[in-house]
Amino acid sequence: MLACFVRDGQIGVAEKMFDEMPERDVVSWSTMVTGYVQNGCLEAVLDCFRAVTKAGLRLNVAILVSVLSISAQLGLLDCGSLVHSLVYSINFPITSSLGMSLIDMYLKCGCIEESKLLFDSMRWKDVWTWNVMICFLAAHGLAKEVLKLFEKFVDKGFAPASVTFVGVLCACSRAGLIREGRHYF
Repeated sequence: MLACFVRDGQIGVAEKMFDEMPERDVVSWSTMVTGYVQNGCLEAVLDCFRAVTKAGLRLNVAILVSVLSISAQLGLLDCGSLVHSLVYSINFPITSSLGMSLIDMYLKCGCIEESKLLFDSMRWKDVWTWNVMICFLAAHGLAKEVLKLFEKFVDKGFAPASVTFVGVLCACSRAGLIREGRHYF
């Protein structure tokens, strides 16, 4: 029922129902976090995260990804780093979505080296994880790194999407690497 109100955008009704629940589990907290994210209630997401950790409930990917997303949007490096530390301290598995969210948070908070280390340490990367790194490095003028990363991407058997080529071309353009840019097209 709580999820229905959240999905319908009735966050006030969902909050009332949530507040009246005798016991709240990680699913109910996760539902509220999702609702707050969907309705732009960013501070409420962080409040939920604090309450879940204070209550000692086991965190789930949805809560972690939501908090990392808010941290990235607001540039809250301390909060995002806290989530990252927590993930490691409880041996939480780094799924593709969680890894991507961590990388996104570090990139948007300006921690390029941390995001590269995290990217390199990820065992499984999907095409979008590669694209985010390629495009972000390109936007920051790191053309040589983009080209190395793109070569690894192709060597791993991934098929570049249009956004991949945009990232590579952007990097080549910004660095004046005309020949390299033409080579990839």
